[in-house]
Amino acid sequence: NLLAVKVTIRFKLPSCVGLGSSGAYCVCIATSLLCATGIIPCPNAQTSCADTLTWSDNHLEVIRRWSASAESLIHGRASGLDAAVCTYGGICSYKLGYPTQRLLNCPDLKVILVNSKVERSTVRMVTTVKEKLKRFPAVVDCIFNSMDAISLESVKILDKSSSTGSVCTDSANSSSSAEDEKHSMTSSEPGSMMDDYSRLNELSRINNQLLIALGVGHPKIDHICTILARYGIYPKMTGAGGGGCVFAFLKPDTPQTLVEMIHREVVASGFEMWQPMLGSDGIVLHMKRFDINVISAK
Repeated sequence: NLLAVKVTIRFKLPSCVGLGSSGAYCVCIATSLLCATGIIPCPNAQTSCADTLTWSDNHLEVIRRWSASAESLIHGRASGLDAAVCTYGGICSYKLGYPTQRLLNCPDLKVILVNSKVERSTVRMVTTVKEKLKRFPAVVDCIFNSMDAISLESVKILDKSSSTGSVCTDSANSSSSAEDEKHSMTSSEPGSMMDDYSRLNELSRINNQLLIALGVGHPKIDHICTILARYGIYPKMTGAGGGGCVFAFLKPDTPQTLVEMIHREVVASGFEMWQPMLGSDGIVLHMKRFDINVISAK
């Protein structure tokens, strides 16, 4: 028998700006329905945060699979990376044909996230890249190879023991989209030393320029990059590009007064800026009402 339910969604994460909102939405809905139907039990595993519980790994895998399938209904051929990150938390490394890998040994780096407030369509951006690939296959393939190398180098920096990182998805069920590059990296856990920062900052700059070369840039993203470049910060577009958000690493010793100065300039230009928490948990059950886990830099 089908169960009729009424779902109320309290959603503060901006949508259509490359922050994985569709993945978060699918994970929350899938988890709620799986619990309501008794396919998975109520959570009983402790997390790093007080007043929250999560599920065992085998139940998280059930959540991930259902969420990835649901996200494909939204984007057509979603990679499942966003669903994996939202389910398990942390930083994940994805490559077509290989299991999604969780990086478990990351150092400590701060990041900022800037929203251009330009809504973008993943499907439209993927189509743009596919058309460019058809016209200039050799050129675009070289860009993809460069992105692959950047992501692999970033994994080495972020996870000193990446060869022993754990796996959270089944490669046989992984699907791809043009936005994933060949080996994409989603950040949600920190990195630490000054040399790590310097290398990641430069790799972000190169990666962003490659995305622009693929035709998924936007004038407002360029404006944000110009503002941050004055502080020696080089951001990278999130998601499929075409607007949305950029993220950037901060020097480990960046004073809060400087962050506040950057925040004022970014906001004065009509954008939004946050200092998100990194390395947070994935799907959890909150035992009491909570506010969103993103903090504005003020």
